[in-house]
Amino acid sequence: MKPSLWKCKDGQVIRIVDMSTDHIVNSMRILERMHTQTLLDMPCPMFQGEMAQMYAEMEFDAYMDSSVEDVYPIYGHLEKELLKRNKKGV
Repeated sequence: MKPSLWKCKDGQVIRIVDMSTDHIVNSMRILERMHTQTLLDMPCPMFQGEMAQMYAEMEFDAYMDSSVEDVYPIYGHLEKELLKRNKKGV
């Protein structure tokens, strides 16, 4: 799926530019909640061995430091379209 396309929960694929502003805002909120929930659900790494523990902690730390857009690149496309509309006063 191209980053300029959004897949709705009913399976329909729609271009971001064709989405309503409310739909864009709601889609961004969904991605934000998913990112936050993943952070909360992520188990603390408990692997055996120093190397396994080190790499698990590095991966855990990387996700903890990530933004919504890092994990869901489409978020940036939604945000860009929303900003464009706000400048136009839509």
